[in-house]
Amino acid sequence: MPKKGQTYGVIIARLDSIDGTLKEIKENSKDTKKKVNDHTTRIVRLESHKEEEERRIGNNFLVRAAIIAGIAGTVASLIMKFI
Repeated sequence: MPKKGQTYGVIIARLDSIDGTLKEIKENSKDTKKKVNDHTTRIVRLESHKEEEERRIGNNFLVRAAIIAGIAGTVASLIMKFI
């Protein structure tokens, strides 16, 4: 029911304005969801790269540890020969 003094034309204009606002909110919501999905995808990729880097660093550490162990074994063997 319209307020006193309002015409149906004014009410329809307000309803159209509200409808436009709701459509704008819906579009903004879609845009926001897309941005969230894009950021989520980027975060997942960054985490994947981080895990790969951690594995690579771990593998490098194991290789270096094996080399050091080999050198230590060789040095120990040489020391035992001379003692």
